[in-house]
Amino acid sequence: MKYLTLTVAFFAAATTQAAQAQTVWFNLHGAYAAYGEFEQSREFTGFGFGGSAGLRVSSVALELEGYSANVTPVNAGDDFTMRQGDVRATFFFTPLFGLQAGVGTRMISPEFAAQDVGFIRVGLVSENQISRLADLKIRGAYLAAPSFSGGGTAGFAMELGLATSVGAPDGKFRVVFAYDFQRFDRTVNALSVPLQTTTARGGLQVGF
Repeated sequence: MKYLTLTVAFFAAATTQAAQAQTVWFNLHGAYAAYGEFEQSREFTGFGFGGSAGLRVSSVALELEGYSANVTPVNAGDDFTMRQGDVRATFFFTPLFGLQAGVGTRMISPEFAAQDVGFIRVGLVSENQISRLADLKIRGAYLAAPSFSGGGTAGFAMELGLATSVGAPDGKFRVVFAYDFQRFDRTVNALSVPLQTTTARGGLQVGF
């Protein structure tokens, strides 16, 4: 809850200076997810679905995103469901680059089949119009104050994201493809147990 409060506060402060035309969009997508705990040689992959919604007013944007995937073991372990939710608030200090802050949480069912994770993100994003029909978004963030259901700490954690969309120039209908990578260099009782997640998504976006 404290992570969500920080993000809302960031967004509210930034929107006080935004008074131009706004854009609203919604996205539904299919998702492929891969999760790994590499020192324990546990890897899982699977498919699912998700969605996102966003609002941009002048130089300020807010995005809500989530997905659910059922994953199965590549080598050892049991099936489980992985659900992730993310909130990102962005202030564009130039037309192409913005400062991004937000929160994220990943929940596992059944409990303790893998690690639940919560974190704060702080990073940069770049949005580029490749042509009248296509755009490209690149982002990277440091993941601060991560918490794990099984305990432990992460001295370093980061995420990278890449997304492209193709469609109508007015933004009303677009096909979107995205790839995300997260890594937590987690340690438990001085033992290294890094966590890594990758997701690939493809879907349809509708804008207003």
